[in-house]
Amino acid sequence: MRIIAGVAKGRRLKTPKGLQTRPTSARVRESLFNILGSRIIDRAFLDLFAGSGVLGIEALSRGAARCVFIEKQPRNAQLIRENLAISGLAELAQVYTMDVLKGISVLGRKGETFSVITLDPPYGSPMAQRTIDALVQWDLCPAGGLIIVEHSAKDLIEPGEDKGFDLWRRESYGGTSLSFFVRGGGELSS
Repeated sequence: MRIIAGVAKGRRLKTPKGLQTRPTSARVRESLFNILGSRIIDRAFLDLFAGSGVLGIEALSRGAARCVFIEKQPRNAQLIRENLAISGLAELAQVYTMDVLKGISVLGRKGETFSVITLDPPYGSPMAQRTIDALVQWDLCPAGGLIIVEHSAKDLIEPGEDKGFDLWRRESYGGTSLSFFVRGGGELSS
């Protein structure tokens, strides 16, 4: 797996062994970052269910100011640290080895906010909705910020307007979909 663009373009990252972690494909990553465009430049990025860290590292390579990674599996968290070293972007990142919901509460207590938040929970699990609910509870996404959920094309992810988010865009790539939700009360950051 390689970084597609930016200062670390072409660097080959390590991927987890086994089937428990499903890295985001190059096609989906390229589409995601083409859609985001300049919205990540100089912005804080949060990569939840980070796996190998490829989404956050790609964001850093393309100009994100910083990235926080949350990954429960210690082996994968170590892999993220190795990939950050390989990409030369370690100084712009923090890696938390913990459950995503616990990590959100830790960040919330610190008063952190992130303009772009990605989550790639296990397909078919209730974790996408539970994670969005926790992000709303702890107010980690400011007005105009984005939450992007990678999920099975079979699943419909809707945080609901009552939570302050509107569906901005939904794209499908074979069996994978990306749902983009913008936080109300502000203009979509461009």
